[in-house]
Amino acid sequence: MRSILWPMLLWPLTIFAQLDTVPPSVMDTVMIGPVEVNAYSTPQPLETATNSINVIGAEQLQSQPNNTSFVSVLNQVPGVRMEERSPGSYRLSIRGSLLRSPFGVRNVKVYLMGELPFTDASGNTYLNLFDNVAFNNLDIIKGPDASTFGANSGGVLVLYPNRYSWDTTLNVHLETGSFGFAKQDVSYKKVWKKYSLQVNQAYQRIDGYRRNSQMQRHFVQAVQQWQYMPKTKLSFYHLFSKLQYETPGGLTLAHMENDPTAARAPTATLPGATQQQAGIFNTTTYHGLIHEWAIRPNLRHVVSAWGSFTDFKNPFITNFEVRKEYTLGARTFIEWDGPKDKKWFSWINGYEYLYTFTNFENYDNNGGKKGDMQVADNLKAQQQFLFSRITKTFFNRWLMEAAVSFNLFDYQYQNRFPIVTTDYRNINFKPQWMPRFGTSYKLWERIYVRASVSRGYSPPTLAEVRPSTNIISTNLQAENGWNYEAGLSYFKSNSKVSYYLKPTIYYFRLDNAIVRREDSNGAEYFINAGGTNQKGFDMEFNIGWYPRQPKGISQFNLHTHYSFQHFRFANYQVGTENYSGNRLTGVPSHGVSAAAHFFIIYQWSIDITYQFTSSIPLNDANDAEAEAYHILQARIGYSLPIKKRDLEFYISGDNLLNQSYSLGNDINAFGGRYYNPAPTINFLGGVRLKI
Repeated sequence: MRSILWPMLLWPLTIFAQLDTVPPSVMDTVMIGPVEVNAYSTPQPLETATNSINVIGAEQLQSQPNNTSFVSVLNQVPGVRMEERSPGSYRLSIRGSLLRSPFGVRNVKVYLMGELPFTDASGNTYLNLFDNVAFNNLDIIKGPDASTFGANSGGVLVLYPNRYSWDTTLNVHLETGSFGFAKQDVSYKKVWKKYSLQVNQAYQRIDGYRRNSQMQRHFVQAVQQWQYMPKTKLSFYHLFSKLQYETPGGLTLAHMENDPTAARAPTATLPGATQQQAGIFNTTTYHGLIHEWAIRPNLRHVVSAWGSFTDFKNPFITNFEVRKEYTLGARTFIEWDGPKDKKWFSWINGYEYLYTFTNFENYDNNGGKKGDMQVADNLKAQQQFLFSRITKTFFNRWLMEAAVSFNLFDYQYQNRFPIVTTDYRNINFKPQWMPRFGTSYKLWERIYVRASVSRGYSPPTLAEVRPSTNIISTNLQAENGWNYEAGLSYFKSNSKVSYYLKPTIYYFRLDNAIVRREDSNGAEYFINAGGTNQKGFDMEFNIGWYPRQPKGISQFNLHTHYSFQHFRFANYQVGTENYSGNRLTGVPSHGVSAAAHFFIIYQWSIDITYQFTSSIPLNDANDAEAEAYHILQARIGYSLPIKKRDLEFYISGDNLLNQSYSLGNDINAFGGRYYNPAPTINFLGGVRLKI
């Protein structure tokens, strides 16, 4: 009990939504500015937002003690949980959406550069393809926002590549660490009068803490922008990522306690993960184009188009899956942003279309090699929606916002083996209206209150319609529900100190919740669980201090959070088992995070991060749970300025308390194989050269 209560005492120190501050090297010449949210096309001040949004800036991303992925920084956001079952196997949830994610991201919409959806037409996102150093700004919208971004019931994540004018032209970075970890990345940026080019290249590998958990990834990203006319701009985005990682599989509690480094062992009827060389091989290319036209000073038109191809292979315990995925899409909107001095309104109207075609083939897995074909299918997913959003400010302090989208979604499938069908069969979902209403009011000079109500909608993904059982689920329903939330924000900022306080309460009633289950062979399938009642409270606080003194600390940031999640099943029964009222599987009730950043004169920096996670129910019956755990990380760095160059050396440690825990559990796993043990205490060191 004490392990739950004492970390909760940290909540008054809570922070997250940080100021978009500049690098320490130019801190003494730049005033602290307000945070802006860029996810809604036109930037708006964070303090006036009507919903719960977090902004992660470049400084917070770069100062993480464990900066090898997004895991550490996203777990500092209240209500957000990112898991790592093994290197490369990431999962992301916003307010409990891990319920249906064996891996990857589902019911959360992910965008690049604000206008390019990286989520495919079925709602699946391969977030693990990215190298985190390629981005320096993240916007996180918590709770459904289908009225502007289409089908989602968890929230929205927007990733922005490096876009600051003071960034170095060339950045070379090398890292090495425990368990065979090694990484190199290079970024290059060049700005001409009307054209800019940014290229990021990275290679990362690790042997892994457990057997059969090796990972490696090749990553290349390029962003081009061309101001070819005074009022028009073209942006190009290109991605190539080749990811492969081994999957050790879940362990029972007894196996984990006996040997946490083990992979899933064979049984009397099934081979183990090592024997089958279980793993994921994902090669993806993605290309996008954004065209912006300022028709008039207050009238703007934006159109974007994109396409991607994924070659996906998954040798598993019972089969060897091969997928070819093709996605095409387009998004366009016209925006009127009325003159603020005339107190006009802002209005945006648009349309988005997504299409994904997937070729599924499953073979026998003969020790990591394809054998005879078991089954083959083609599936198509199509998603499209119209959206409209209008905002109006009254009396210079009261913001009103109304938005709605009209969503269409359908599947088509065709069997190719062993049964052959010549025509596609349809799985149609009813058209859905997704409204959202929000308001924020400026009570006093620095205090804002806000409230919103929104409807979320998330149909099953292709991997849920056709799970690893290789049986197409024609009766799986889309989940949907209403979210209600209210909050308060307090901001204060000047040249030496900044504060940010933000408590939020919310209630989300989800119907037809999609839940992952597992059969005796370890193959997953999905069912609708009736519904959930999700009541929560978030508290976050940030303090930044910039004393500008000649000696000692020249910059200090502290950001922490506390989150409480009272999530329960409602009307959920499977056969004779009634799970109504049980805790939501995979969701901790309490979470605390605290991160401190010190920048000391003579170029020293120190970063310390602490995270607490309470116990987690591992199955719908709630008769098994993962114990609470504490994670401590630290990083110390030294920057050596050499003329116009900057050379930085650093060393960092992870899991410094040497906790035994599982950062990514297999929920509802058959035979109690829930646990994926995380690494013990480990270290890494690196050097970064900025030119």
